[in-house]
Amino acid sequence: MTVFLCIVIFSELALDSQIQEMPQLSVFYNGLNFFLLTFFVVEIVFKTFAYGISFYADLINSFDTAIVIVSYIMLILDLKMKILGLLRVLRLIKVIVGMKKVVDEKRARQNEIKQQKKESSTMSSYVERVIDFLEKHTVNPEIPKHLQEDIQWAIDIISSNKLYAGSFEGFKL
Repeated sequence: MTVFLCIVIFSELALDSQIQEMPQLSVFYNGLNFFLLTFFVVEIVFKTFAYGISFYADLINSFDTAIVIVSYIMLILDLKMKILGLLRVLRLIKVIVGMKKVVDEKRARQNEIKQQKKESSTMSSYVERVIDFLEKHTVNPEIPKHLQEDIQWAIDIISSNKLYAGSFEGFKL
């Protein structure tokens, strides 16, 4: 929406003489600006409700809020200042900062995953971890004796590498 607002502002600045000559174009741009600014005011209200006063602790949010509120008031009072349109374009800074944060967070997550992979090479294998997990349950007093025996059987099968070996023991033909 911010990018769309910037396109509207740039086109409004570029078509200034045509807008002054054509009242329909002026009404169109006023309506479009009103819609976009109302959207951003509602966004600010929701973010203030969601994050509380800490939303304004970030300087970019305070700057953005000031620009939106001043723009909205000036639009309602039908005051025109070209500099305000340019200030509204500065809202792109907020978008760029937000995108940078996302990229930085993604990079941090990738670095964290790389670090975990390095650490996991020193960890025991999956099979060893499963066996450790099962062994802990064979001594758990809350597990019934027959289940503990089944768990011990599973440990023996996994340990002897017979998990996928077929057997016809116990079957009568």
